[in-house]
Amino acid sequence: MTLELRQGPAVDPPPLTPPSQGRVEVWYDTDGSVSGWGRSRGGEHWMYLPGFATFYFRTGSNVVEARAPRSVEPEALADAFRRLVLPMAVQAFGREVLHASAVRTSEGVVAFCARSGSGKSTLAYALHLRGHSVWADDAVQWDLGDEAVVTTALPFTLRLRPASVAYFAGTGASSAASSAQPPATDAERLAALVVLDPDPAPATVIRELEGIDKFNAIFPHAYCFDQRDDARRRRMLERYLGLAAKASVFALEFPRRVEEIPSIVSILEDRLGLEGAGAAGELAEAS
Repeated sequence: MTLELRQGPAVDPPPLTPPSQGRVEVWYDTDGSVSGWGRSRGGEHWMYLPGFATFYFRTGSNVVEARAPRSVEPEALADAFRRLVLPMAVQAFGREVLHASAVRTSEGVVAFCARSGSGKSTLAYALHLRGHSVWADDAVQWDLGDEAVVTTALPFTLRLRPASVAYFAGTGASSAASSAQPPATDAERLAALVVLDPDPAPATVIRELEGIDKFNAIFPHAYCFDQRDDARRRRMLERYLGLAAKASVFALEFPRRVEEIPSIVSILEDRLGLEGAGAAGELAEAS
């Protein structure tokens, strides 16, 4: 699904009311503060990022209109569109999107699901240095195929946190933080989902999940624009049950120390049967 961002006329934001009063979705940052809110009505959808911009899109159109103060730089608006609005718009239009980063490997796409700040982008970039191209950052769009799960890339910007940027700079690798990645038009098989445990672990442990544990691990990382649309939620649940039935799902616990990155990546490659290339030795030796 390809969506285009355009500057449009002013669109009044939906009022911020308690979720129990009307079809208003409120989204929160990890610290509990309100990051934005949105509303759907009659095939029209609004997303409002307070103090920044309003985004509007409607079913049947591939255009997302944005209205922002003149002080907002165009690149900042485009970045917010790619990171925050695009995944929600795609989901509102009937596709499924996971909050995950991913790499394209010889075995297919491997996605890392986790809440913000858990290290999914860092692992994706570390695997990129081992020869696997980055496929997604923060949003993985997927569909159920006849035999496998298929993912189609969305445009994204790879964002690394300062500690990760400093670490990779210290290894001699050029940092890809804040560099825009071109959209990919082809589709790939989703080879595996790796759910990151947010709690620090004394050692790296990866284990494959089975049965309902697979669904329970991945579903909390699903994007959902309107949780009060019962029909859309039913379709969403059915598809995620299908995803859990078809996909290989792993749980990964690992030490939250950047110096452990080469070891973590090596364990991932070995456990998932991935073949690294090119810069594999460079990352390990520089550490």
